[in-house]
Amino acid sequence: MSVSIFVSLCFTTIAEGYKQTVTLSDFLSEKHVQAQIYTDENIRISDLVDSARRDTANNFFIYKNFESTADTGKAVYFKGKNNFNPHMVEGRNFTEADFIDKTNTVLIEESIINKCVVINGKRYYSFNHQNYEVIGVYQSPEKLMNKDSLFYLNLSSELQQDYSINGLYFFDSLGLQECKSMLSTIEKIEYEVYPYELSFSQSVNIVFNNIGIVIVILCISILLILLNIFGATYAWILNKYKEISIRKLAGATDTHIRFYTLSSYFIILLTSFIIGSAFSYAILKIQIFSFLPHNVNFIGIIASFVFSLLLGFSTLYLCLQHISKKEIVTVLR
Repeated sequence: MSVSIFVSLCFTTIAEGYKQTVTLSDFLSEKHVQAQIYTDENIRISDLVDSARRDTANNFFIYKNFESTADTGKAVYFKGKNNFNPHMVEGRNFTEADFIDKTNTVLIEESIINKCVVINGKRYYSFNHQNYEVIGVYQSPEKLMNKDSLFYLNLSSELQQDYSINGLYFFDSLGLQECKSMLSTIEKIEYEVYPYELSFSQSVNIVFNNIGIVIVILCISILLILLNIFGATYAWILNKYKEISIRKLAGATDTHIRFYTLSSYFIILLTSFIIGSAFSYAILKIQIFSFLPHNVNFIGIIASFVFSLLLGFSTLYLCLQHISKKEIVTVLR
């Protein structure tokens, strides 16, 4: 049963992690494009925002990525209908008026409210030693990876306008060619624009980079438990073998005995797996461990069941091979 618990947790964690690699962070769709912009000239973020407002159609949003901050965050600008829709628990989302008026505003995740300061009854969040007024607090969904940012600044705010345009940007609902066309209107910059792509190997790398330690811990636990599995199975077979020997003496065929042994062992495996899976379900749903997923993944359960069967029958086969060398007379003594 212990093996079933840890195997279920391990495979569910892997399957749920792989599933979440497809769900991108920060409301981005699989059709978004990324652009690395760099220049040695005095080209500012305001030039990018003006170009996006002037030279693109409606219904898109832009992120500027911040990599070297204590809290992971992005600056956002959007136009028309778009996917940027955080689950607000307090206040409001950005409006196009915030971008037009260049307000120094920010949305923050509820987990970092304690990092804000209150001035004249208003809450402010500090970024790069500058205060942004908090106009909304949102709640991010529970995820093992591709986690959403902890804050979103107004990309067109007065405080952001004078920063250099250099950096990594995400453009959603803008095609590759439309993005290149828009950036080409900004003079004296160089850029690389590329579509979002995620191969199977990249997904696997993301899973192990984010939750590799959890998977290793679960695997080590399984290996430690396996040290006792062979002995338990061998004791079960030895206890059964007297009965098997009597059946042989009574005329039972090898096929009948093999079927009898396998069916008996399968019932034990199935019962143990059901009980172990129930414990795993409770562990995940009660959220005893925050580093494990909170959803039970059906594919992970199936994979863990198949693995448990292979493991169980392999152990049974080895035990049978070892004990079959005994003579029936020896066993019956």
